Amino acid sequence: MKSTFVSSASISQAMRYSIQRAQTELTKAQKEVSTGRVADVGLALGVRTGQSASLTRDLGRLQGMVDTNELVSARLSATQDSLNEITTVAQGFLATLTSGISGDVPSTVTLTEAKATLEALTSALNGAYNGEHLFAGINTDVE
Repeated sequence: MKSTFVSSASISQAMRYSIQRAQTELTKAQKEVSTGRVADVGLALGVRTGQSASLTRDLGRLQGMVDTNELVSARLSATQDSLNEITTVAQGFLATLTSGISGDVPSTVTLTEAKATLEALTSALNGAYNGEHLFAGINTDVE
């Protein structure tokens, strides 16, 4: 019967390789736990990796659209509020003008009301949302 010789160097190398492989797997598992996703999508999905990358890119693009739409919705809501304020102020001034034409109100009251209405309209038209003036046209940073 013949016995084979096993060197201590080969045993040491085998142990070192085993520990290194375990550390790599531990790092990969920690990454998966912290992100909630598979560490190597290509390895897990194989030929479907391209589809996963495409869907991830589409998800990011759609989330950007949702964020943009929320911003536009809030801006439109602020614009609508300003327009409602303008309507209310204009109707109040129209009532004052109607009374002034009929002679029920002195002209000084009409003049005072006109100044107040102009200030209210200017204030409403200079309204801003998120640092951009709503009725400024192209130069949204200017009142």
